[in-house]
Amino acid sequence: HTHTHTHTHTHTHTLEFTLPHRPNKLRRIRVKLVNAFASANECFTKLDDDGGGSINRKEMVMGLFSLGVWLHPSESSALMDALDSDGGGEIELDELTEYWDSYIFDGWK
Repeated sequence: HTHTHTHTHTHTHTLEFTLPHRPNKLRRIRVKLVNAFASANECFTKLDDDGGGSINRKEMVMGLFSLGVWLHPSESSALMDALDSDGGGEIELDELTEYWDSYIFDGWK
């Protein structure tokens, strides 16, 4: 007996819709960060006020603002949502680095 699958569902477009990330917004934010800091490490160190090894939303927004990088509230929300991959409400250096490096391809740099 032959199994003919006539209902071949192409799931090529599902991923981009399920991701909460907004690439264009995140790309713009990254440009702001790259213009202000030499590396993810430098950015993180300057934002991590208390040297605790993680940055919360307030540290990030206030830190960036004091360094001359202004993010719209929706931008800072998008950035936190994208960076805080474990949902802990704080960003670790490796989470920031991953974001930093992930937007280098595609000529976004």
